[in-house]
Amino acid sequence: RLKVYYMDNFTKEDLNPTNDVFFKFIFGRPERKQITIAFLNDLLEEELGHEIKDLTFTNSEYVPDKASDKLARLDIVCALDSGEKVDVEMQVANEHNIQKRSLFYWSRMYANSFSKGRVYNSLLPCICINVLDFIEFKEEPEAFISLGIYSKRQKRYMKDLSLHFLEIPKFQKKEHMTRIERWLAMFSKKLTFKEKEAIARKDPIMKDVIDSYDLFFSDEKEKNNYINREMEILDHNSSIKRATEDGIKQGVEKGIKQGRKEGRKEGRKEGRKEGIKQGIAREKENNFVALAKDGVSSATILRA
Repeated sequence: RLKVYYMDNFTKEDLNPTNDVFFKFIFGRPERKQITIAFLNDLLEEELGHEIKDLTFTNSEYVPDKASDKLARLDIVCALDSGEKVDVEMQVANEHNIQKRSLFYWSRMYANSFSKGRVYNSLLPCICINVLDFIEFKEEPEAFISLGIYSKRQKRYMKDLSLHFLEIPKFQKKEHMTRIERWLAMFSKKLTFKEKEAIARKDPIMKDVIDSYDLFFSDEKEKNNYINREMEILDHNSSIKRATEDGIKQGVEKGIKQGRKEGRKEGRKEGRKEGIKQGIAREKENNFVALAKDGVSSATILRA
């Protein structure tokens, strides 16, 4: 029923570029690779030290890694004309594992570039780019964070390892934007579709991005895939929310039960202490009465 509502009511202006089906439609197709080349150049030219002229897409859809993973990965993998392999992934849900996840997929991509009979020096540099719809690096003011291996003197080594994170929520509206900020603007929910169109009128590559909205929306198969993906993400997030709520509920119930148990235990302990105290007091009182009957003065008793 929800899917039917989506199909009947949403427009191209409702398209969410962080939906990885739509993201892959824009950035993962040979007929639009000029968009991907421009995107990668804006992110990587400083690191690579050269301009990317061309790239080749490779198969990049992975099944879930384990049974508990509901969603397949829909990332973009390509080989640059200079030899480097690049993996670009859109990540919407914060599952608090993105750094290890990125390192894991980098290692798999790096290992896959090695084949039997070859030498280690033939391994190709691999670059992982994670476009995040959440903030992972709260202490970093920049929206684009690059990680590598550095010595204590901040000299870069082992350049085959390269991890990058582009955090969409850090985008701030401004009149004059850098190239990276323009890409963030295209992904961000802080701008309306008309505001994005205004940016595109001044930038040919961003215009190609906006034009892809019409192409996508006119493709019924892609629209259906998009909505299916939205449903998968919604179900996935709902499952996580229910599991979290159940965990909190169980934790509270366990805490109450444990509190009652400890309360009873502490009560018995205090009861024993109070009983002993009262017993000693009663014994002293009995001794006092007995001595008084024997004619011993109260002053003598108190001195004792």
